[in-house]
Amino acid sequence: MISMWVSPAYRALGVARLLVNRLKEHATSEKHIRIVLKVSSDNKVARGFYSKYGFKNVDSVLKSDCDYDFKLQKMEFCIRSKKV
Repeated sequence: MISMWVSPAYRALGVARLLVNRLKEHATSEKHIRIVLKVSSDNKVARGFYSKYGFKNVDSVLKSDCDYDFKLQKMEFCIRSKKV
């Protein structure tokens, strides 16, 4: 996932939930094994949202490629295990 943002006028209406669920459906149909995202480590609301929908922290906090004061938390949703 590159970016997701819901206009304040449409927040708390389930729009973000629908977007994430559609992303999971699409990734599953395309036979991907996981969805990876990075979210601002300071954005507790977004991190809590993604956690609620099954995303897990997978790395320690990372520095942004373009802004050294901006820290990112990498999160991952596993769709299925990798076949060996």
